[in-house]
Amino acid sequence: MTSTITALTLGSLLLLNACGSASDNPDFDAKFAMPLDSGDTKFSSLPLEASVETETKFWSGDHWPLRKGLINRRWASPWQDAFDTHSPTKTEISYMSEADIAQLAPSEKYDLLMGQYEYPLKKEVSSKANAIALNWEGIGNGWAAASANHDEPTPKVLTNPDGINIPFGTSDIKALLSYYYANFHTTSIPQLGTRCEDPYGSDEAAAECNDDLTAASFHIALANRIGKNKRSIFADIDRYKDVWNHPIHSYKSEVMEENEPTSGAPAGTVKTLTIQTRISYPDKTNHNSWEPMKSSWHQSTVRRVYSYELHLNRDGNIIGSKWRSSDRPDFLWGMDKVNEFKGYLSELNKLVND
Repeated sequence: MTSTITALTLGSLLLLNACGSASDNPDFDAKFAMPLDSGDTKFSSLPLEASVETETKFWSGDHWPLRKGLINRRWASPWQDAFDTHSPTKTEISYMSEADIAQLAPSEKYDLLMGQYEYPLKKEVSSKANAIALNWEGIGNGWAAASANHDEPTPKVLTNPDGINIPFGTSDIKALLSYYYANFHTTSIPQLGTRCEDPYGSDEAAAECNDDLTAASFHIALANRIGKNKRSIFADIDRYKDVWNHPIHSYKSEVMEENEPTSGAPAGTVKTLTIQTRISYPDKTNHNSWEPMKSSWHQSTVRRVYSYELHLNRDGNIIGSKWRSSDRPDFLWGMDKVNEFKGYLSELNKLVND
């Protein structure tokens, strides 16, 4: 591996580090939500419905599974090879047509664009790919961040230092964006909740799966980040061991009931609200394409509905909560947009549309 690539992972390709754990403090919900733009905890000040602009962003995309070779998979080839493939030499590539080059993997095309016929990016990706990995293991976190922060890519043809035209389809650019966000983006990543490691293990492990992301933290973060700051928030929508990261772009909350403090409400509660919240996000897809898919049937939007109780004090601040629905996110997180791609993947600046 050449020194031009240095992977700065998040602990792995798709898992995010924990930033805290649950507490018995009734103010826990409000305090824990602070890292995700949650400056306001007063229920009446939190928008019950909001969305961010979705016209060109929030595109469906592949999570590029490890077991399929990550971005070494030749998705545009009839065979979709990924492991132990022969990449063309400088001499061989000079005799290949653009149609033939188009069938190479995203990593191979990028190395060719850089005039690197020893394929450093492909080698880096090969060290991470794993043919026996679980299906959910991939760079879904990278896709979620790229989808929320960038317009859907369009096909481009760029010329490498040797005058060879390298064609990139939409899915090639999506793959490279997802890989960059999963491995090279080094900004602070605020997170609420931790990944559920073992829902059937010890009591402590089970508690991490059930209680570390409180409903109050979820409601406060959603309303502040999307409702007030118009920024997407990312969620592992599977509350158990699998990790399926998706970018939430809209929500709608409704007050279903208003009651006296319920059993288990923290001290200081004067009112308990039963809330139903619907979130919307683009779904991942195993389909890859040369052209954009936002206007095609391969673009998919998923809606989920969660129910929970919020406990309010006399000032109307949320001081506690209780999940009612068994379906709920595992953890929430945020990632800012890359404004300039750097390092070996800096040529992404020429491939993105924004």
